[in-house]
Amino acid sequence: MQTAHARSLRGPERGRAARLATLVVLIATSTARSGQAAEKTVALVHPADGGNVVAEVTTRLRAELATAGFEVEEVLAESGSEPAEQVAAAGFSPPPDATLAVTGDDEDVGVDVFFADPKTHEAVSRHVDMPQVVRQRAPAALAVRAVELLRASLLGAPTSEAPRAPQPKKAAPPVTSGTETDSQRRPLLFAGELGAGMLYGGHGISPSFAPLLRAQLGAATWAGRLNVLAPAFGGRASATGGRATLSEELVSLDVTVTLPARGPVAFVGSAGAGAYHWYVSGEGIAPNVGHDGERWGAVADFGVGALFRFGRHFGLLLDAQGVIFAPPVTVRITGTEAGKSGEPTLCTTFGFWVTS
Repeated sequence: MQTAHARSLRGPERGRAARLATLVVLIATSTARSGQAAEKTVALVHPADGGNVVAEVTTRLRAELATAGFEVEEVLAESGSEPAEQVAAAGFSPPPDATLAVTGDDEDVGVDVFFADPKTHEAVSRHVDMPQVVRQRAPAALAVRAVELLRASLLGAPTSEAPRAPQPKKAAPPVTSGTETDSQRRPLLFAGELGAGMLYGGHGISPSFAPLLRAQLGAATWAGRLNVLAPAFGGRASATGGRATLSEELVSLDVTVTLPARGPVAFVGSAGAGAYHWYVSGEGIAPNVGHDGERWGAVADFGVGALFRFGRHFGLLLDAQGVIFAPPVTVRITGTEAGKSGEPTLCTTFGFWVTS
């Protein structure tokens, strides 16, 4: 009978064994990660040629999905067709667990998130807007928020964890609720308008013209607006005994409603109140003598208009307002009523509009 003797590993053999064990662990870890990534599949629908910003958002989404452990199936978007129809037409087997669709253009890009609710199994959709951050970070922040929303809704990931950000100095805020859209958390928007207006003086008073300045602060659909129409020149009234030249100034604060919040054309409604100042310079025909006078008072205004947008930040605004003067203004020449402000007085404006 032969006896087997154990033989200890020498230095080189011991090193080779250690390296072999390490390699086995790495392979097992990689296999486990690959199995985890294949658990959920996401369809990424994006336009073939949507501009530089759209392309960057698509690239960021692709990277964020892969990092989060999703398997990505890409579908090129077709105009006039819904993302769900395009994914169904692609014939993936098995079908994706969720869909991310890049929407809009470089001026107004967003991401639609489609998934089935884990509890009710009903189809749910969410929209994430481009966050209000610096231009260089906006595509990355949008991709992070969209994927974080998907993870929180589909995988039950904790929503309190901080999202990954391309720059560690300032991480993008996480999505804290599936029902709260990104647009609801936007800061207040500032807008301004510079243009001209015309006041149709009323009974016996000729129209006058004035520069227009407006500034407003609010959300995409509602805002508070300051209106300054001054000084308005050109208003005249005349009678047998002489004539009068008028100068008007109007300042008011309005509440405005703009619908829809996006798109090339929007309806603008407004209502508000303020103050007016009229200055009248009289010139008499001999033997009559002209006198000067002024009147201060309150105004109430209401109006409608149309906003024609050119991109996301610029546009032209045309509107008409009814202005009520309290007390009304009456111009008398030699005891005769030569002119009176209309009730209401019509005011039309046209201006160049810009927003943040």
